[in-house]
Amino acid sequence: MLSERSSLYRESAIYLMKEPTHNEVEDEARKRIECFLAKNKKASTNQVSEGTNLAWATVQKHMDYLESIGRVNSERLGNSIIYFFNGNGKWQKRVRLDQDHILFLDTFISQYGKPFIRIKEAKKKGGHWENFGDVMITKDKIREVKEFLGTVEKNIDAYR
Repeated sequence: MLSERSSLYRESAIYLMKEPTHNEVEDEARKRIECFLAKNKKASTNQVSEGTNLAWATVQKHMDYLESIGRVNSERLGNSIIYFFNGNGKWQKRVRLDQDHILFLDTFISQYGKPFIRIKEAKKKGGHWENFGDVMITKDKIREVKEFLGTVEKNIDAYR
């Protein structure tokens, strides 16, 4: 019985002393950034870096990734880029076109308080997701886009 406990203790101690993997460190940094933005709603890379005690380059790398998957949105204001948190995912949808190509649909409120639907295209290149463009649709244009998509869906086979 004692040897079982000793063995269990040694295994537990080894497990507790295990170094975090690269992905675990990356995930923790990304979570800190998202929590900071969720609390502050918007911030520059410098503000996030100071608020999370992460290096500026680390924050910038994660901001690029978070923007490519639709978790944050950026806007240039003068010489600065301000990042806005896109919320808790209630109105978010990923449409995987293939293994390395997705559309990300979400809603967000601009810095001016105006709601948008955004369709973002991202492709995986060299192991990293890259943003290839956004389409912003205002509330007053949603019906027009929806009607067009419905017409295309019904008649898509005619375009062959």
